Amino acid sequence: MRLSLEPTPQRPLAKRVLYSKSNSFIHKLFAYALLLAFGLSSPDTNAAEQTVPLLNPSFEDPTLDSTNSWYGGVNDWGTQPAGFVGTTYAQPTIAASPAPDGNQYCWANTNGLQLFQQIGTMEANTWYTFTVDIFPIGDLSTTRAEVIIEETDTWSAQMAAALYHPTWDTAREDFTMTAGQWTTVSVSFHSSQFANLNGNNMRIRVAGDYLAIDNARVTKDADRTYYIDATNGNDNNDGKSEASAWKTFANPNAILLYPGETVALKRGETWTEQLNLAGKGVDGASIELTAYGTGALPTIDLDQPYDGYCVVIEGPSYWNINNLHTRDAKLGIYLRYIDDYGNQDVVVEDCYFENMYDPAFDAALFNYEVAWSCGVFAGGKIGAGNENLTVLNNLTVRRSQMINCIVGFGTNWFFPGVNYSRMTNVYVEDIVVTNNLAGAVWLNHINGGHTKRVRTYGKPDVTNFSFGTGTTAGFMQHCANYTIDHCEFSECARVPGEADGTGFDFEGDNHNIVFSNNVLANNDGAGVLILSSVAPNTNIQITDCVTYNNSLNPWVGHDADYEFKSAGGAASTGTITNTGIYRSVDDTSGWFSDSWDGFTVTNSRQLYYDDVVTRASTWEFETVGDFEGWHTFNHLSGVSVANGLLSGTSNGNDSYLHTPSMFVDTNIYPKVRVRLSSTSGTAAQIFFVTETDASWDGAKLLTFPVVADGVMRDYVVDMRACADFKGVITGMRLDPTTVSGANISIDYFAAVMEDGVTTAPPPPPSWTNLLNNGFESGFENFVDGGGDCALNTLPEYSYFGNNSIRLRDNSGTASSMYMSAGLDVSSYSNAKINFHFYPRSMETGEDLILEVSNGSGWTILDQYVRGTDFENNSFYEVEEVIPVSNLANPADLRFRLRCDASGNSDYIYVDEVTISAR
Repeated sequence: MRLSLEPTPQRPLAKRVLYSKSNSFIHKLFAYALLLAFGLSSPDTNAAEQTVPLLNPSFEDPTLDSTNSWYGGVNDWGTQPAGFVGTTYAQPTIAASPAPDGNQYCWANTNGLQLFQQIGTMEANTWYTFTVDIFPIGDLSTTRAEVIIEETDTWSAQMAAALYHPTWDTAREDFTMTAGQWTTVSVSFHSSQFANLNGNNMRIRVAGDYLAIDNARVTKDADRTYYIDATNGNDNNDGKSEASAWKTFANPNAILLYPGETVALKRGETWTEQLNLAGKGVDGASIELTAYGTGALPTIDLDQPYDGYCVVIEGPSYWNINNLHTRDAKLGIYLRYIDDYGNQDVVVEDCYFENMYDPAFDAALFNYEVAWSCGVFAGGKIGAGNENLTVLNNLTVRRSQMINCIVGFGTNWFFPGVNYSRMTNVYVEDIVVTNNLAGAVWLNHINGGHTKRVRTYGKPDVTNFSFGTGTTAGFMQHCANYTIDHCEFSECARVPGEADGTGFDFEGDNHNIVFSNNVLANNDGAGVLILSSVAPNTNIQITDCVTYNNSLNPWVGHDADYEFKSAGGAASTGTITNTGIYRSVDDTSGWFSDSWDGFTVTNSRQLYYDDVVTRASTWEFETVGDFEGWHTFNHLSGVSVANGLLSGTSNGNDSYLHTPSMFVDTNIYPKVRVRLSSTSGTAAQIFFVTETDASWDGAKLLTFPVVADGVMRDYVVDMRACADFKGVITGMRLDPTTVSGANISIDYFAAVMEDGVTTAPPPPPSWTNLLNNGFESGFENFVDGGGDCALNTLPEYSYFGNNSIRLRDNSGTASSMYMSAGLDVSSYSNAKINFHFYPRSMETGEDLILEVSNGSGWTILDQYVRGTDFENNSFYEVEEVIPVSNLANPADLRFRLRCDASGNSDYIYVDEVTISAR
């Protein structure tokens, strides 16, 4: 499967392992404002700088010597005043000798010096740094110096400047100089601070009085990464590589991040301090907080469960936070917005949150910013007059686990006026929350978005707990136009002497909410709670849901034991459609409480959990002649049960048999284990029906491959691959073969948990890196196929570093590169190859071919064609994923890349080949 064939910008000449701040925020903004205004650079954390070419940067042109030691000008540079600025050869009699670079330097024994050179146009989302060596001629009291980067189309901005006693402010000293010594001065800026000037021309300039100047250099960097290693790092390092990583969070906590920058924590390491980050990305250049290296997720462990925040991101916009483990704190990740509006696109994914379990719900303790303990919390403060502004649009929290967390994901602002659009388009997907008491999701002030495939379970011991308010597995207030689908809200505990213990709580003032395909089960209180504590809810659409075995421990004297409870719900409106409601065995009051006048109930099945809880979900056929309730044997003859097997022979192309009635929660039992043998056919199928959809159809089935050799085999089928596998399953149908004449035996059929553990759909496993070749040391793990394959050492054709592999012509193996040894991926489900290529002079229809070994030769996996998939003179990134089951020999995986052109002047350059599996 090709995921990306878009042109990608060439990466700088450094190899990267990574893929692709409290009230101190005010201090950071102030500090960076000074940094930009004065031109002082941030710590040199450039992991991959590119040099911007300068003409005559060390003033070596024209060539001088000790005899001809003076030239009355500076070639390739603009100068002022004319006739007073020149080039000199270093001599022992001149105080500024020797030159920092080369043998010559610029000499200006005058006041009013101006030395300048154009450096091209300003690129978006890029750091620029100008560094130069300067020397004071004579008395420091007469020396002035300015080092500047400025825009020259409109002359409207000096983007960076460092000043030493300028004539207009002789007290100004951004850097110091020492008499008789060269001083290196650097100024930097990030082009996102001058977005309106992107594309305009720039120049560098040195100005002042009585200076020698040498060794000018300019670099740019659009992709900075700051590495942090708690064991081997050092805060005195520059942080620009894994080898020179920082140790603590002191440096990242002190800087403002810019678009495209990354903070990377080393895997396997643990910190016991708060990480405070600030900065805003832009569309196409997000800021990232992530992990690098191998091993366990990097961990921030504060051991401050009542007031600690592991990670605080100040005002994030265009951010991606991933692959972190936070634990033992009040909050795991705090997305903090203080009077900050119009932010966009924040993603938190693939994280693990543990022990966010402070029971206090008192915003006054936290400056009216925070109340509940949360894995991820988005909040802050709203300024007076800004109550109707949107803080953030597009927030996604996904593929994460919150273990022992009061709240999984939550958002709120305390005491400003209601604003349904304070956050818009909030998406929570594929998360698991255990032992929560205030909601796997705690949703406030949200307009648009969805919560999908979220599961909460685990009933904590609350015997000596004091919460002060009701508990719930899911919560919503002041929200509009939102969908909650395919979730489970279960096992919520009620604190003794306190309220609720509810599956899901519509607390009030929610409008146009779709609540579909959800399961609410085994809660101490009602499955669904509708309140109007702040204002009525309107148009709450509860559809295709199942509630069962709730109200296990209602608040005696206050709550009756209902599956659906409404308090003040007469003022709320909505529908309850096609929902199965199964009262617990201890439920003596009814399915619905009073006060549902505003709701229309249609096709709701009001039944008893006691009648379905004993239904089987496992069959082993141990008793001769006992079909254990299996029935409707279609296109099967001679069906019998003997020797622990249900056996028969297919006599048509549509053979199947049905289970008896089931009651299986798909969130708990996401897989089916089948042990069977077959003598003919290559595939089997499992159909199913649900409590809310009893029709047998082609949407509710999953096909899996079988080996038809008559040998008994185990097949574990992950039913989540079918999008309609949700809710509660009430029956299944096994189609053991699709052909006639197959002898079939079934030893075992069961709905099974996820690896024996009651969990929700887990995050997909991460990819294991098996091979990474950048060709900096030659062909590395690849072989030169022949005369039309060669090692390229021209960096302009290499995505990373200096080297790549050049392929040309169409000489078969001679135009190819292939792996020198195979990789064993037999223990994985999928293999993946990533690589970059640069086409040059390829003609329309000519292509690059990716092949995989079939044991005796090569099979084409994909082809990338000029005019269809790529054009010349751009870098392209390819990612291909192959199911291991499709490989001829998974123990010996080999790839080959082959050029299919028409001559020796048609080139493909291949770089950064990575092979991984999961």
